[in-house]
Amino acid sequence: MILNDRTILLTGGSNGIGRALALRFAELGNTVIALGRDEARLAEVSALSPRIHARQCDLEDAAQRVELAEWVVKEHPDLDVIFNNAAVQYRFDVTQPIDLVKAQQQLEINLLAPLHLASLLVDHLATRPKPAIVNTTSALAFTPLVEIGVYSATKAALHSLSISMRYQLRERGIDVIEVLPPKVDTTIGAELRDDPNSTQGGMPVPELVRQAVAGLESGEQEILIGLSAQAKVDPEAIFHRLNNENSH
Repeated sequence: MILNDRTILLTGGSNGIGRALALRFAELGNTVIALGRDEARLAEVSALSPRIHARQCDLEDAAQRVELAEWVVKEHPDLDVIFNNAAVQYRFDVTQPIDLVKAQQQLEINLLAPLHLASLLVDHLATRPKPAIVNTTSALAFTPLVEIGVYSATKAALHSLSISMRYQLRERGIDVIEVLPPKVDTTIGAELRDDPNSTQGGMPVPELVRQAVAGLESGEQEILIGLSAQAKVDPEAIFHRLNNENSH
């Protein structure tokens, strides 16, 4: 995948992995349309590079997704890459009544939004040279972390959908690529920690971005980073490792 002079629609672009990806893509000479819900954070990111354009959008809202697709085709007709990176993560415990709002939010943002947004923009992408859809999933696509079971399930489902999308879109000339990070040092899942402003440890964001970009440039369809490679080969062993570590 050529990562120069592309126009990339990047969801979850205001913080964490998305923010770092936006900056790196801009450094490589691409135009980035960074999406997020927090306008202040989006403004901070777009101020760092003239190549980054901010757009506020709540991907949980299907109507806003439709509006976004119409807007981006009109305002950025050179769009040739969708990078579905946005996600939310909450604690899961089926031993008591679940928080249905949080469960539905994870399904909507982590799974339905990438699928819906891609479907809305397929016809446009098919007119562009070497278009691509990139989905960020996780090592948890192969084996769940029980404490965040719904999040894990959405990543497993998006992994499966990525395979189906790749098959369906091959004759339209659209590449479907999956980036599968391990645990990364970001603030996602803040409610799982005593200090909600702390990070969760794991791979440093710059290293994740380095490996993701290298995988994109080398043409990998599944970019397995860190624990993801092991989880794909031996999900049962990684399941026990992750969940035993998490129980202490």
